[in-house]
Amino acid sequence: MGCCCSKSSLPVEQLSRLQNFDDVAEIPKAEYDKAVDVIARAFSGSPREEGAVDMHWALGPKFDFEHPQRLDLVGFIVKMIFLKYVKDGAVVIGRHEDATGDLNSLVVFARSHGYRASPCEALSYACIAAGMMNKAPQVIKENKGLPSGIQKALEQIGKVEAELRKKHCSGPHYHIQIAAVDPRAQGLGHSSKMLRRVHELADSDKLTCFLFTAGLTDTPKKVAIYSRFRYEVVDERTIADMAGRSVTCYAMVRKANGYSGPE
Repeated sequence: MGCCCSKSSLPVEQLSRLQNFDDVAEIPKAEYDKAVDVIARAFSGSPREEGAVDMHWALGPKFDFEHPQRLDLVGFIVKMIFLKYVKDGAVVIGRHEDATGDLNSLVVFARSHGYRASPCEALSYACIAAGMMNKAPQVIKENKGLPSGIQKALEQIGKVEAELRKKHCSGPHYHIQIAAVDPRAQGLGHSSKMLRRVHELADSDKLTCFLFTAGLTDTPKKVAIYSRFRYEVVDERTIADMAGRSVTCYAMVRKANGYSGPE
């Protein structure tokens, strides 16, 4: 997707359908900071909760679960990614606690015309990060940016995702970019309800859905979860850092209901 687009990737009729769903809501800009907090808590993980495996791998042993700045560091990274997705036209939907009204889960997705490499991708991320430096965590300020090891790991993951998406989704598709549930609200079906609504939109367009996930074992938890929604692993790639730590990345595709393959 181009780096200069700020318009929603959904056509008017699909936005109208989305606004009529009664169990999910489009998240307004005023709640973006709350959305980032939810993503950060979900992705940071803990010794008991897996979190985002690729994020854990990128942070490395230095910023393990017990590090006092881990959550702040994850928050900075996911905010940068989140703002980039929204800038490129992504739609953010979520669910709120009935009792308090607090945001507890969200999905960020886009209706893509097909993978297109952007020549200003790195510059766009750099501009977003520069605008966040005043409120950046101490470790970011001390390094005047992300620590080099984390930066290289994130770039490595991003390169793999781009290659796999280009290979398997060169045409129009729905791209599930982020799915996150606050750890305190997990196991209550929030993610399922949101993904089903995105899948309804994709099915009505007769388009496939693409997502990218990662795991550290032969049977990664996230792959098993997404398989329940008819996602299939179409490709995988194992990457390693200089210390030999590895993570396996998976490209998963869900074909639309009634899809009969390319014409």
